[in-house]
Amino acid sequence: MRWLRFSSRFRPRQGPTSSVWSRVLCVGLLSLAGGCSGINRSSSAGAAASGGQTGSAVDGSVGPWWDGSFDVRVTPSPDGGCVSSAIGAGGAGGGPLPAGCLVVDPCGNGVLNPGESCDDGNQTGGDGCSAICRIESDWVCATPGAPCTSAVVCGDGQIEGAEACDDHNATAGDGCSATCTIETGWLCPVVGARCLPLCGDGLELGPESCDDGNTTSGDGCSGACRVETGFACPIAGEPCHVTVCGDGVKEGDESCDDGNQVGGDGCSSGCRAEPVCVGTSGCTSPCGDGLALPGEECDDGNTTSGDGCSATCVLEPRWDCHDVSAADSASLTVDVVYRDFMWSGVAGGHPNFEAGIGGHCTGMVQSILGSDRTPVMVDPPPGCSVLTSAADYAEWYHDSPLGKTVPDTLTLLRQADGTYLFDHSERWSGSTATGWTLPPFFPLDDRGWATPPAGPELAHLGTCDSDGAPHNFGFTSAVRYWFTYAGGETLNFIGDDDVWVFVNGQLAVDIGGVHSPVSGSVVLDAPAATRLGLVVGRVYEIAVFQAERHTCGSSYKLTLGNFGARRTVCDPRCGDGIINGSELCDDGVNDGSYGGCLPGCEGLGPTCGDAKVEPGVEECDDGMNRSTYGQQGCGPGCRAVPRCGDGHVDGAWGEACDDGNQTDRDGCSATCQLEIL
Repeated sequence: MRWLRFSSRFRPRQGPTSSVWSRVLCVGLLSLAGGCSGINRSSSAGAAASGGQTGSAVDGSVGPWWDGSFDVRVTPSPDGGCVSSAIGAGGAGGGPLPAGCLVVDPCGNGVLNPGESCDDGNQTGGDGCSAICRIESDWVCATPGAPCTSAVVCGDGQIEGAEACDDHNATAGDGCSATCTIETGWLCPVVGARCLPLCGDGLELGPESCDDGNTTSGDGCSGACRVETGFACPIAGEPCHVTVCGDGVKEGDESCDDGNQVGGDGCSSGCRAEPVCVGTSGCTSPCGDGLALPGEECDDGNTTSGDGCSATCVLEPRWDCHDVSAADSASLTVDVVYRDFMWSGVAGGHPNFEAGIGGHCTGMVQSILGSDRTPVMVDPPPGCSVLTSAADYAEWYHDSPLGKTVPDTLTLLRQADGTYLFDHSERWSGSTATGWTLPPFFPLDDRGWATPPAGPELAHLGTCDSDGAPHNFGFTSAVRYWFTYAGGETLNFIGDDDVWVFVNGQLAVDIGGVHSPVSGSVVLDAPAATRLGLVVGRVYEIAVFQAERHTCGSSYKLTLGNFGARRTVCDPRCGDGIINGSELCDDGVNDGSYGGCLPGCEGLGPTCGDAKVEPGVEECDDGMNRSTYGQQGCGPGCRAVPRCGDGHVDGAWGEACDDGNQTDRDGCSATCQLEIL
């Protein structure tokens, strides 16, 4: 029941039945479902007509026909009639009015009447059909008397209604929630496209592998929120820290950490997984060591899923993966472990260094590597070996108080014939101005025991090489490389002093002794394969052990041919409509059109959020587009922000009406609520 103020005029119908009312005109009645009963009137203008019937007003007064303003109390009548309790035949009231009764704007009766755009059978706004029977924004009211349906569908790639984002799905955790609201720590600049985590906010989300609260590179977490090499970032919002290979803690980009920096034991000197080799029976290759073998679908050198090759070396869908050979690259980098020793004549020196010259000497080491994959001295050694004992020799390739371990790498460059070459075979030009035409091999200058400013070996450096400069003589090196045997692999070496090459744990090149540069080589042809027990398709280790034991020269030249270890490389499949890996977007077309993705899936075309208004497509674009009802700025989807007075009834924001202005006392208030006049 409600009270309304009306301006009305009542006249009798002329003719024999003039005792009944011929018309009730309720001008200004805003909402009346069904008929009208219990109409009580009180005259405010007085009698104004002459003759005829009289009627009884609520106040008991009796008068002729009248014009004027009066108050009407309206109660809906379910029978659809129009009944007056105070105005009726003979003034008795309570009788039905004739068929000529006109009810203006019967909103809520479930029938679509003139002037209505909907009628869902109620006078409740916010359900698609407003209290004045106008279709509200983002609703469809197809059938009068039936509920309206929302046109807003979260996951359809369109921002509508109160949605702040829509990334073409209704899945939470990807920046746009299941109800199409932007999740904390995300930006969703493009309608229908992938949301992006806000790098630098201290929250590690989505494809971020770190977020230390800033976008500064070089501190462990890059400006793109990726963990940088050599760092670990275990806690989002906290500073990253440098990883320490050999501390026994696997973190950061380490694929292993066995507590040491000695390669050949399954974990390399750089904390990378290695094949495990035993005796002379070849090696087993674990998933993640970067060797793609027939038993694996892939191996990309890590045990991380979501990059095309899973943690169990199984190919993942929607990626393009292929194997590449190390023999196809411009360079080949291998791990090397140096150990620095001081001369035998100084405090802390090793008895096998700078102890004499015996020349090229074979038979110094056993033909099979020891159980720890290092050479074992023949005991007793040959007289030409300039060795003392097996224990002293074991220190060459093991950590000891006399040795200073320095992990490093060697980079071999691809040659025109397809081989890879590291050439430090020292060749002097003959003049100081020109210097070396081929460099000498002094990898531990200013390193090891000779590290400035107080290294104990600094006072004992050799100066007798061709350039006359002080150099750090006295060190060993160990290089290991794993390959899948195919047949025809070659290795050539030139160096001084001692050099031993082992293939599949067996001695293949023996140029031991303190000597000037000597060359050696091995070709893994069919006879060599038989002798060394090699089988096509299996993984084997090639290990090169070297020692520089005497002044005044140092050379090292290593050439590898056809040692083609294969590794899997995966790239996201741009154009499949699925965003993977480093892709920013993928709409399946990627032609750079509005709201779409650029070719290559690496960027967005003109789009909502680029702070440029696209004519005919966008209503606004302030770069953020996150303003909502009544706020300044641009709304989601680059649409104008809904507001009271825009002529659209926004029931979702509580509007009951919207007559296109914000003026009171015109039926719809300045706050878009119904008024009683």
